[in-house]
Amino acid sequence: MLPLLGFCGFSNSGKTTLVSAVVRELTAYGLKVAVIKHHGHPEGLIRPEELKDTDKFSRAGAESVALVHEKGILLETRSDPKDLAPALVAAKYFKDHDFVLVEGFKKASIPKIEVVAPGKEPHLLGEKTLLALARRAPLEKSFQGLPVLDADQPVMVAKFILKAFPGLIEKITRAGQKP
Repeated sequence: MLPLLGFCGFSNSGKTTLVSAVVRELTAYGLKVAVIKHHGHPEGLIRPEELKDTDKFSRAGAESVALVHEKGILLETRSDPKDLAPALVAAKYFKDHDFVLVEGFKKASIPKIEVVAPGKEPHLLGEKTLLALARRAPLEKSFQGLPVLDADQPVMVAKFILKAFPGLIEKITRAGQKP
């Protein structure tokens, strides 16, 4: 099964910044990392000007639309909400990856790190899937038995992830890298 790790927290807590930095760290080890981001806005996906033609296809009823360019593919496909759980999306679209980071999906049954904005309190305490908290310039190393990671230290967050997912260390070692 493809390993997933969620990063949850309220808007402006620093999730995207931390996930981006962790992606850089994990890919530096040679891991193939994917990211799934939850878009919790009712208006749907934002359509940049370049996507206006693909949007027309979608509005016309196309079940799936792919925008292909020299650097990759942007795929939009209609899905039943029950098929949008991070583990199902990862299994369908990211089979050839080593690890999947998930931003959002607070209620998903996957291991997660809660990113807590400065001056705010954690909200997922007591949840069985919560592995750690991450906050900027934390004053404590643990909070109610959970490790508190410094969100400004992505190297340390990546090392925490590698310890939490030993299969990744095996992949890195097999590839001749040192974790």
